[in-house]
Amino acid sequence: MPATANIYIHVPFCRRKCPYCDFYSVDGAAASTPWRRRYVGALEKELALLTDTKEFHVARPPATAYIGGGTPSLLDAGSLAPLVRALGVSGVDEGALEFSAEVNPDSASEETLESFRALGVNRFSVGVQSFSDAALRRLGRVHDAEAARHALRRLSHMRSSRRLDLSMDLIFAIPGQTLGDWERELDEAIAVGPDHVSVYGLTYYEGTRLARARREGSVAAVDEETDAEMFVAAHERLTAAGYGHYEISNYARPGHECRHNLAVWRGEDYLGLGAAAHSRVGDRRWSNPPDVEGYCCALENGALPRRFLEAPAEGRSWRGERLMLALRLGEGADLSEWPERERRALIDEDGRVIEGLAREGLATFDGRRLALTVKGWLVYDAIVARFF
Repeated sequence: MPATANIYIHVPFCRRKCPYCDFYSVDGAAASTPWRRRYVGALEKELALLTDTKEFHVARPPATAYIGGGTPSLLDAGSLAPLVRALGVSGVDEGALEFSAEVNPDSASEETLESFRALGVNRFSVGVQSFSDAALRRLGRVHDAEAARHALRRLSHMRSSRRLDLSMDLIFAIPGQTLGDWERELDEAIAVGPDHVSVYGLTYYEGTRLARARREGSVAAVDEETDAEMFVAAHERLTAAGYGHYEISNYARPGHECRHNLAVWRGEDYLGLGAAAHSRVGDRRWSNPPDVEGYCCALENGALPRRFLEAPAEGRSWRGERLMLALRLGEGADLSEWPERERRALIDEDGRVIEGLAREGLATFDGRRLALTVKGWLVYDAIVARFF
């Protein structure tokens, strides 16, 4: 029976949905307190039903647990206590478990943060996005820069007296942002001294309000050359400050990498709970519908809301998936850990691609480990496409 030691819990509620976001979330009346209570009850039912299926074993306690969203900090953290107890997280030695929660500055009050700490959360990821009020307005964020600074100060104070990891998210290539603006953002982030920094280039996902605004001409994207310069600036400044660039968009001080996300990128199993959550356990994959009401109704009627996805096929699909994930990482793909058949097939079928990438300075390959360079990360999507 396969086992999973990595748990993801999706909280799809927001005060206001950001125009660039393509993660599933709801706002307004659908994010009201009654809906949140109903949803938490459904999360408990989902875990109980999944456990009852006996298709796999949920490790208790898990190695990692991650509460993402949406805006998890809108929840009453205490309402999650029964679910956390059912996962076996309560009372676990903090060094043995990474328990992360995403928080937004507008809802990161001292009371909220302390209530999540009481659950056992020992890693907070703060959705700062920018220290510029003008940039935050362009992003449609509900908080301002001072609210972000307040949240970071609260967490820094909490971190000074107990074990706690602090991560922050930043976005670059915001319309109207210059390279100098971005470098000042990075300098302020470094001055805070977080353990971990996630740096994302603004993406215009199809179906979002931001993509529509760009198409209609009311928003002008930063040009590709400046976008690339901003990516390189983040790499240079953060690595010079002691942060390892361990994944395309992620930097950490040694020993503070996000263990949950690393598990996913390394191809380990994970169980996702909540509307729109995805799971991969053994050879089984499924997702839940991106629909709070449908998710809750199914579970209240004693049914799992699972929609099964196609398992990765053998051969090129298996290799493509492993490469797609592994090449995101600074460590790359360690082919010595692959099944012999898959390793030989990669070299036989894609050896010329690998040689070309190395020749162009986009990747390194020593016969065992294939990894992209910073230059390669800039064209990651195009590189992955070469292997299909």
